[in-house]
Amino acid sequence: MRLRRLILKSIEFFGLHPYLRRRRHGALVLAYHGVEEQILDPRIQTVHVSLLRFEQQMKYLKENFEVISVDELEQRLAAGSGLDGNQAVITLDDGYRNNLQIAAPLLDSMDLPFSVFVCSLNVSDGHRLPTYLARSALYLTERPSCRIQALNQELPLHSLEEKDFSARYLVATLKSSAQPVVESMLSDLETLLPPERREEIDERFASDALMNWDEVRTLHQNGVIIASHGKQHCILHDEQELDLVKTEVRESKETLERELGSCKYFAYPNGGPADISKASVLEVERAGYAMGFTCIFGETRLDSPRPFLPRMDADVGFDTFKFFLNSAYRPR
Repeated sequence: MRLRRLILKSIEFFGLHPYLRRRRHGALVLAYHGVEEQILDPRIQTVHVSLLRFEQQMKYLKENFEVISVDELEQRLAAGSGLDGNQAVITLDDGYRNNLQIAAPLLDSMDLPFSVFVCSLNVSDGHRLPTYLARSALYLTERPSCRIQALNQELPLHSLEEKDFSARYLVATLKSSAQPVVESMLSDLETLLPPERREEIDERFASDALMNWDEVRTLHQNGVIIASHGKQHCILHDEQELDLVKTEVRESKETLERELGSCKYFAYPNGGPADISKASVLEVERAGYAMGFTCIFGETRLDSPRPFLPRMDADVGFDTFKFFLNSAYRPR
């Protein structure tokens, strides 16, 4: 870790970033989730970046890169020109309310375009995402264990170490399981907290509240591009039934088109190599999306496959952020 930090500092000290960037030929699409003024508990608010870090990164982007919208990226890809390693695109996944309340005012003040990928059913019903429900229940329950029927396992919760282990294990299992199993596990997790305690926790962690349609429309009317992150954030890996994949991809698009008038882009939930089945990529293409975005690190070049474009997870330290933005990277 010290060696890595030393290398990153040396690159900065000797002014090597411009030389590294000369080998770049594409745009970097940055992936964020939520932006919060204060992170109360990083074990639970795992997908939220602090406003201080976000502002620092946005200033660096504005001063050193051409920040373009996803529409502009699509147009340049279609034209076959206009990408030279100096372009960056800002995206936010899931549709958290703080995208409107905290991220948008900062980005608007800096005149930086951005896009938000939302889950259409969650916008309608207000339900929070499974990983937040799991972490908040496991860490904040007073019970000594949790029985997960679908796994036929009793998760220990006596100590913080046991809660750390159980949370890591269950979140990973939620992400890799078929949707019926996910729903069964969430039902078991509900028993860990009485309704009034759940309400208190959700109020405390307002960061994980998702926007409703009025809030989404406010962003849309202010020029923010709204696109699909699926219907209810089902992770579209090989364990999911094909009918569910089709529903997630197609119905979310239809809902957004009905509510906002258009929906041209899709971001795969979670978006890693193990999270995206071949069937889901085909569905994104067949449904008529102009571009589909993963969370597989890399730069988007003129020859990158449109339904399977890379993105960079931007919630990293500032030195790492600068290195990733400037260094050469050839997508796998």
